[in-house]
Amino acid sequence: MFFYYLRLALVSLRQTPAVSALMLLAIAIGIGISMTTLVLHTMRSADPIPHKSDKLAVIQLQSQGVHANFGSSDNLHKQLTYHDTVAMLESDIPQRSTAMYRAGLKIESLEPGKEPSKKAVLLTTSDFFSMFEAPLLYGQAWDAKADEYAEKKTVIGRQLNQQLFGGENSVGQKILIQNNIFEIVGVLDNWQPVPKYYDTIVGAFNHTEQVFVPFSHARANELDTWHNNWGNVESWNNESINVYQQFLDSESHWLHAWAEFESEQQKQDFATFIQGYIDQQQQLGRFAREDATYDLKDVMTWLNYRKVVGTDNYILLVLSFLFLAVCLVNTLGLMLSKFLRRAPDVGVRRALGANRSQIFIQHLVEVGVLGLIGGCLGLLLSYFALNHLKQYNSEYQLLAQLDVQMMLIAPALAIGVTLLAGVYPAWRICQTQPARYLKSQ
Repeated sequence: MFFYYLRLALVSLRQTPAVSALMLLAIAIGIGISMTTLVLHTMRSADPIPHKSDKLAVIQLQSQGVHANFGSSDNLHKQLTYHDTVAMLESDIPQRSTAMYRAGLKIESLEPGKEPSKKAVLLTTSDFFSMFEAPLLYGQAWDAKADEYAEKKTVIGRQLNQQLFGGENSVGQKILIQNNIFEIVGVLDNWQPVPKYYDTIVGAFNHTEQVFVPFSHARANELDTWHNNWGNVESWNNESINVYQQFLDSESHWLHAWAEFESEQQKQDFATFIQGYIDQQQQLGRFAREDATYDLKDVMTWLNYRKVVGTDNYILLVLSFLFLAVCLVNTLGLMLSKFLRRAPDVGVRRALGANRSQIFIQHLVEVGVLGLIGGCLGLLLSYFALNHLKQYNSEYQLLAQLDVQMMLIAPALAIGVTLLAGVYPAWRICQTQPARYLKSQ
């Protein structure tokens, strides 16, 4: 019986091409716009590492002066000073811990004829790769000894490996980083967390860096983010900084520090360690605030704190679904008009023995077909819209991805909402009284 109703639905659509096209257009536009905003919102708000996001935490300290205000909800700065970062890394309580900052450095191949280029370099510790589960295509991360003694070892990205070595295993090869020879110990596979939660300061939707070097090179080789705009440096204190060591000793905030915990008890122990550090710094006269505090924010709390998904995104999502509702109201009106024009035929069918439920289901099947075709057209519109956004703005290259899940959701959503809109027209037509139309004929 279902296939009979399906055939009737297709015949009905062919008999009224103009009205059917208008209904399909309304559904397709509504679904296309709502799916586009839903894809962008979903990508922005997704948990980038769901199986351990509650075990990773950003370290924040309230090290600023009494009157300094950073404008955040808890008046904690989003970054740390070098002094505090080193102190946090010295603790062996967390399972893993890391620090990082981004600098723009000159990268050069040792082979003649290849032009140097300036790239974003992440200075971090070896724990970075295991903490954030960065996959390695070749080799491995440098070891703790390289962290301690600022050994000139590096991990490069797959894209840079392709550019410099044609994609071959380059472990053991050497490259120049800011005129220093570094040995490649690992090649990072394609890895792009969305959002890029480990560093939201310079952009939560930026591309992953292609060069990683030990954090200890910050001091050893004065690889800074101080004189360029590749990272972020902020200070509440008016200090005279002329040489690199003064920068390290200053109250400038320019570093991220993360810790990973195996258990809640380990996290509590580390919190106790931080409180002890704050007390010590207060005694030394550095932390001027009597109520100086700290926080350990897990991944999702950190993303919300950083407002990676802004209020405007929620408003846009609501508006897009309101627009879908308007499209459905128009579809409902067209559908009601079309069904009621068919009342004489339905009256005859009722007189020949068709009951109300059969008439109702028949018309719901037709509504479902409309929703399916409209949903597929809407998915196509969404695909073109997302591709256009990727060309318009580089930030959307990571966000505007139509995955299999969204491809299934679009038709399902279209069928669901169209059926909802079609219930009333189908109910009205199944109330047709046979006697009224038999008399007229």
